[in-house]
Amino acid sequence: MADAIIQVVAGKLIDALKEHSGRVLEFRSQFMELKTQLDFMKSFLADANKLKRKEETVKTTLSMIRELTYDAEDILTDCLLRAEFRDHVFHCNHFLPREMIFQHRTSKRLKDINGRIEKMHKVLKTYLKTIGQQGVHDDVSSVVHRRWTSPAFDESSIVGLAEDTMKIIGWILPTKKQLHQVGIIGMGGLGKTTITQKIFNNHAILERFEERIWVSISQTVNEEETMKTMLKQLGEDTYGLDMGQMLPKIKQALEGKDYLIVMDDVWSVHGWWERLLAGLPKREGQSSAVIITTRKESVAIEMGVEKARIHQPRVLNEEESWALFCRIAFSSEKEAKQHYELEELGKDIVKKCCGLPLAIKTVGGLLKSKTLSTDVWRRIHNNFHDELATREGESSVMASLQLSYDELPTRLKQCLLCFSIYPEDSVISAEQLVHWWVGEGFVQGKDTRTAIELAFDYLSELISRCLVEVVKQRGFDGRVYTCKMHDLVRDLTIKIAREESFCSFDEHGKQRPSIQSRRLGFTGEED
Repeated sequence: MADAIIQVVAGKLIDALKEHSGRVLEFRSQFMELKTQLDFMKSFLADANKLKRKEETVKTTLSMIRELTYDAEDILTDCLLRAEFRDHVFHCNHFLPREMIFQHRTSKRLKDINGRIEKMHKVLKTYLKTIGQQGVHDDVSSVVHRRWTSPAFDESSIVGLAEDTMKIIGWILPTKKQLHQVGIIGMGGLGKTTITQKIFNNHAILERFEERIWVSISQTVNEEETMKTMLKQLGEDTYGLDMGQMLPKIKQALEGKDYLIVMDDVWSVHGWWERLLAGLPKREGQSSAVIITTRKESVAIEMGVEKARIHQPRVLNEEESWALFCRIAFSSEKEAKQHYELEELGKDIVKKCCGLPLAIKTVGGLLKSKTLSTDVWRRIHNNFHDELATREGESSVMASLQLSYDELPTRLKQCLLCFSIYPEDSVISAEQLVHWWVGEGFVQGKDTRTAIELAFDYLSELISRCLVEVVKQRGFDGRVYTCKMHDLVRDLTIKIAREESFCSFDEHGKQRPSIQSRRLGFTGEED
């Protein structure tokens, strides 16, 4: 989002002003004023970033700040290049006509940009007060609109998850271990929750565990609500209980029993899980299990899951994808064959989903609501990505993937957007990618670690968050050689990159030169 790019550019500007202020002495006072204004802008961005869903006022303001920041970066770059040219090419007189014209124009540009920022500064002061007053309301609304899941599911709409289900059931059925901990990780829409629902309702699981508890965590962890949910599913009354009484009551209700606890859609840990886990009964003779679903491998590991007990579901193959689509768009594959004129179009649409179950269900549900018309299906086929992007609701594909982007730390957002420049289905050299990040200034060395080392860490973090896929890596230490990105995640990066003027694309997701674009990539084919 805009705030990520602005924070990075503003940070680079401030660092450059500190490092190179001596080389642009003639504009020092104006650059120092600019630095002061940018410091304030960074404060505003930190506050604006707390809003989970940006209002139009915030979006417009962020766009304006982004343009101002880019203008400021251009001015600074011009000054530094001019200073370097003077130092290394020839020692010119500052009073030469061309130098005086450059200084006059630069001074005018700096005064203009400082004046625009100052006007915005005054407007934002008022707006920040409004943000402060609405802060509590925003926090409440973000909890109310959080994603919620349950163990209930429709078996008839599930295809191709039998192997995943039986593998994990095989991990938690043995009774030798006091507490099995299993993690299911993957990108949004891959089917993590659906697999867990199948496990939770499996006949062997029903016989094996005396108590089963399902907790939907989502992005905002409410420890009190989590424990209340657990107590209610254990048949316990929660009225009048405070936080200190709930955990002992959970332990008492589970004492002497084998139990299965599902923690679905976990985004962060921050101490709550450590306290909860410590309060769960673990005794000789009992064998229980915890299943954690998350988009981040690091979260599962932090919650105590061993790497050998982390499972990442695969995408559906072509046959499974078509079977799932038919169950949603039609009542069965048999009915689909009755509409042979739509079958070819339907299979092409399914291919665009790249095996992602949520995408298949979303587009299948969209087509089910339409008439069985070749023209309608062809229109959706031709505008596939736009149709997915404009579907409303937090269960839509783009909304689900957007959550993963929103939760990234600022340092990773601009790195992820770089993937938008690579063509669809590209196998990307990790070495090339990390050198690009370092060259852009997105990654800088820290303490004893070089920028390249940290850049490889950034790539590993994007992989652990299931936004980037490994193609080839080194065996002994896991260093990534090549990687790629799922087509629908790439669509998201293109959407955001276009909004940010990170780079420009046409309606088919191909790059095109644009005066607003900050970057342009070229690709070539080897003979």
